[in-house]
Formats: sequence, structure tokens, C-alpha cells
Amino acid sequence: MPRPQIDLEPYREEITLLYSQNARIANIQTIIQSHGVNISLRTLKTRLSSWGLRRQLPSQNEALHARLLTLITEAGLSAKETLEVLQKEGFRVSEPTLERLRKRLGIQLRTNCPLQRQQQRLEIEVLLTEELGIGDVEGYRRRILYHHLRRHGFLFPQHRVFEVYRSLRPDSLLRRSYDLQRSRGEYWCPGPNFVWHVDGYMKLAQFGVEVYAAIDGYSRYILWIYVGISTRTAVSVLSQFLDTLAELSYQPEIIRSDLGSETSLIGDAQWALRQVFDPEAAHGDCFWLGRSTDNQRIEAWWAQLSKSCTFLYYQYFRELREQGLFSGSIPEQVALLAVYMPTLRRVIGEYAKTWNIHNIRKQKSRPNAVTGKPFMNYFNASKPDYQRAVNQMLLRELQEDVRDWDKDEYLPPDVLAWCHQQLQEIGAELYRPGNSFNPDNSPSRVPEEVSQPYRVEYLELRRRALLHDQLDKHPVLCLTTKPLGAWDWEPGEAQEG
Repeated sequence: MPRPQIDLEPYREEITLLYSQNARIANIQTIIQSHGVNISLRTLKTRLSSWGLRRQLPSQNEALHARLLTLITEAGLSAKETLEVLQKEGFRVSEPTLERLRKRLGIQLRTNCPLQRQQQRLEIEVLLTEELGIGDVEGYRRRILYHHLRRHGFLFPQHRVFEVYRSLRPDSLLRRSYDLQRSRGEYWCPGPNFVWHVDGYMKLAQFGVEVYAAIDGYSRYILWIYVGISTRTAVSVLSQFLDTLAELSYQPEIIRSDLGSETSLIGDAQWALRQVFDPEAAHGDCFWLGRSTDNQRIEAWWAQLSKSCTFLYYQYFRELREQGLFSGSIPEQVALLAVYMPTLRRVIGEYAKTWNIHNIRKQKSRPNAVTGKPFMNYFNASKPDYQRAVNQMLLRELQEDVRDWDKDEYLPPDVLAWCHQQLQEIGAELYRPGNSFNPDNSPSRVPEEVSQPYRVEYLELRRRALLHDQLDKHPVLCLTTKPLGAWDWEPGEAQEG
């Protein structure tokens, strides 16, 4: 006759609580035995297993939880990709364990419940209405939009996101249907960090805003993106490059650039760092110059950035100029930079981060093209990684040469402080007392303002800046001087009106 099963149901809640608090099973046994229940460790472990409780193993610790959330939300990885990265990083985790962790952390990617689907649609509609009010996602394609939301922790099915977006912004889809795809030749690269393509985006330069970026040729991962006032000076571009090397602790095999004077120092730095470990390397072995049409990786990405992100601001700034509201005078440049530079940095930076986690699809016309997420193809590629070690001492010496150039500055500090004070007053007048306009945290826009972002704020600051300049008041409105020269450059004086 079998032994009667020990009834632990009266103590299940207490046992579960102790277990969730990481109490040792032997201690739980002692506590239960104090209630007059004679139970062995083996029986207790079996009962815990039947209740679906598992001891918190190293694969379920806080570090893993944090990394899991980062990979699924911020990096936008699938379950298969997440498991691959976690195992490569040394976490002891299996597919079933990963699934349990996702459920425990509340990460639900799909639902078959009609009520939950309807609730999802309502949540997406509210969320997209807010995002479109800000104006940052106006030109995003379906996959970019999906990964933008996912990177910010909103996990919805891609088709449902696009379904709602299509109902809210049918005009955006019509505009994109007229975009022409340029035919390009087949591109080939053996692996990540074999070649970085660098280049500047000058569409907004006539309005004082310049963009510079580097993209990995194999993975199409954006390594850095700079939004500021100086991309056509060698010192600025070098500073961006060296900061990226300091963050990554390695350099690529080759830098690929156009025939621009701003890349001369990058080439010298790349070569100097390479020669520490490879003295026989020639300058041409690690730095390639050519026509912009040959630099197709970054040129193609500029087209994506323009269609998805910057087209709105380019069209709007042109309208201001055509209407006589921006002539390029110093006061007008000051006003435009004060209002729009923080927003453009945020918008372009967000797009680059989202690009890095979106899926690149297969193309029939380019059978050798690398597909998948740039993030995965860069950090977890199946191909050889061509990164080369960087001598940290020499890197710090090179950084010291450009230390005096603050690449984040876009207006002299006293001029920027004056602009912020004016914008606080303008915001209080436009909104309500105590609710100032902060360019670093711009308020949402109503739908009719999406194509003309913060027009009222700019026009009023422009009016005040022109009057301030006419009356010769302090501070003198001026622009930050760009760093001219090469290794022997010296900080210059600000450019006044």
C-alpha cells in the first residue's frame, strides 16, 4: 500500500513566499517541520517542481534580467537572436529558460485573445497619436517605426502598428510611394570592421546644421553620428573618430572617405594607430579616398535618413527662407540653432539607434547582400571580425590634440544662455506661467504644426534677436567659431554679426 501524500497545500503560500525570497530549501524544510509536518528534502524539492517553482540559477539573476530587457526592447532582437547573444556572452540559459524569463518579466510579444488585440490597437493609437504630435516619426517606414516603438519598451505586433499608422497618416504612405529607388551595383564586404565608411550630410548645412556619420560596410551598423555646426573641418571629424575608438577600444581595418579636406586628420590618425602594431602598413593600406559615388554605403544611408527623418525640417527651413523669415544673418542663425539644434540632435540620434535594430530584408536583385539586424551583424556576425587593437597611450595623446574643441557646442555659452532665457519667457506667454519652452525637451505639437515645428517660438525669438542686435545689447549675438587648420589649430574668436 503506497504511503499517503503529505498535504502541503495549507502551507503553499508561505513556502512560495520563502522560495521567492531565495530562502534555502533546507531552511524552508525546517520551518515546515516546525508546523508538525515531517517532510524530507527530496519530497519538498519534488513538490516545488510540481508547483512550477525553480531555484534561481545564475541564468536567472539580475544581470541576466537587465541584459534580456535590453536585448529584446532596446536592441529589438528576436527570441532566437537574444538566446544566441546571451549564450555568447556567457550566460547559462536555454530556450525554455528564456521563455520563462520573458513571461516572468512581462515581455509578451503576441496575443491570440481578441479582447487583448483590441486593447493593443487602442494603446497603439494613443501612442502613435502622441508620437506624431511630437513629429519625429512622420516619415518612418513600417519596420523602422516598429523598432522605434520597441526600442522604447512598447512591444506590439509589427502589422498592427502599421495598420494603425496607415489609418492615422495615409498621406505619409502616399508620399513614400513616389520615392524612387536608385539602382546601385553589388556591394561586398568580408566582415564587420573591415571598412568604415565616413561622410557628411550637407542638406541642412545652408541653415547652420551639419551632420557627419560612420557606417560599418558589412553590417550597415551606424558607429557614430554627429549633429552640430562643424563637419567640414578636420579637427571636428577627428574628434568624433577618436571618441568612437576610445569607446570601442579598437579601430577598423580600413577607413573609406570622399575626397574632402576634413578627413585628412582621420587618415593620419588611423595610420599612426595602425603602425603601432603593424609598422609595415602604408597609409593607403588603412585609409581609402575616392568619389562620393564610390562611397555607396554611407550615401545610401543618407538617402534613408532624408526620406525618413530630415525631409520635414529641410522643407520647412526652405519655406522660412522663401518667406523672408531666414536670410542667414547672425541673429537669425542664432535663433534657428537655439530652437532646432536640440530637436534635430534628438530626432536624428533616435533614428540612427532605431536603424541599428531594424531588419534588413533579402533583395532579389542583390543576392549577396547581408540581411538581418545591423546590431546583430556587427556584434554577433558569423563572418570574421576585422577589428584591430588600439594603443591606448597614443589614442589619449591624439585626443589631447583636439581636447579644446567642444564638438557639442553650437552657440557660445553666453549667447545660448540668453536664448534660453528668451525662450522661457516666450514659452510662458504661449502656454501658461511656469511652463516655459525648453528646446532640450520640446513639447508635443498639434497636427497643424507638424510640418512647421515650433514656428511661433522661432519667429518670436528671431524678432527679439534682431532687435537685440540692432540695439547693440549684451551679450553680443555671435556664432561659435569652427576649428580651422589641422594638428596646429588654435581656438578662434566667435563670429559676430
